[in-house]
Amino acid sequence: MGAIGTYGSEAETITRQYSYTSNDENDKGNNPEEKIAENGKEYELQDIIYEVIDKKAIEEETKKKITLTKKTDNEEYEPRKEIVKDDVTYQLIDTQRNEETVSEKKGRLVTGYLDFDNKNEALSAPTSKSFSANGVTAVCKKTGMKKLKASSWQKSYIDFAFTSSNKNYYEWNGNEIDGNSDNPLKGYESEILKSIGVDEENYKVGDSYWKGTAHRKNGMYTRKLRVEIKKKIPHYRVNYEGYSKSEVKKEYSYISTYEATVKQETGEYEYTIQQTAVYKELIKTDKPTIKKIVYRVGIILLAITISGILFIIYLKPKRRSKVDKFHKIK
Repeated sequence: MGAIGTYGSEAETITRQYSYTSNDENDKGNNPEEKIAENGKEYELQDIIYEVIDKKAIEEETKKKITLTKKTDNEEYEPRKEIVKDDVTYQLIDTQRNEETVSEKKGRLVTGYLDFDNKNEALSAPTSKSFSANGVTAVCKKTGMKKLKASSWQKSYIDFAFTSSNKNYYEWNGNEIDGNSDNPLKGYESEILKSIGVDEENYKVGDSYWKGTAHRKNGMYTRKLRVEIKKKIPHYRVNYEGYSKSEVKKEYSYISTYEATVKQETGEYEYTIQQTAVYKELIKTDKPTIKKIVYRVGIILLAITISGILFIIYLKPKRRSKVDKFHKIK
């Protein structure tokens, strides 16, 4: 006799997956179907599993600019058309030039003097006078006057250059000069003073001597001769002092702007999310109704009745045989 109830077998589990992208790592995507059918079977949604399987930074193209400053004392400068920095190539789009005074140096000190034979002339000396020294010129102002010793002489010198085919002999003003002499121009003092445009009253010549050895070039010898010149110092000297014009140094700044198109992270991310829907098979079971129960009970009762009748029929012939046998003995 079979039991009345629900029968079934172990339910099968299947999964369905799909991937999607989102800027929100908690995005649940589209809801999966609650029930699905596959291979003639019906399945019901049991669970949903979410997993981030990829994460990628979101980038966007943007214009990036950098500036380079070149400082130079040149008024002209040609910047590079293209530069590479951090593996990014930038193109020149603009260059501006700025000019500025970076230093202003005070002019160089220049001193000078005027000598006079008497005090009155010295007192009448101009209050300012232009003097040149060491390649610069300055308008100098009178700083004072002092009395000098009449017998003093100021030493200076003048150099002469000689050229000759014979290193031992040279010519000056038609005179032959000995290349081996210790005082080659001795005896020519008056001619020397006349050649330099000064008078013998206030100037005199000292010693003369060769400076170094002769130098040969292209078959000719060149040699320098130095002559001492002594100048008579007047009684009074008026001194002057001043500065040359200020030296201004300018510097030029070239500001070059470069531009490049670069990809830059926005700070946001794109997530690839995998959704796994877990389904469980629905097992179909027959739920017994009253009609089915009555029907089944009737069949059972019928089977019991038939069994009883057959049992009774089976017992009756045996009882008759025993009775008949009894009568015969009697």
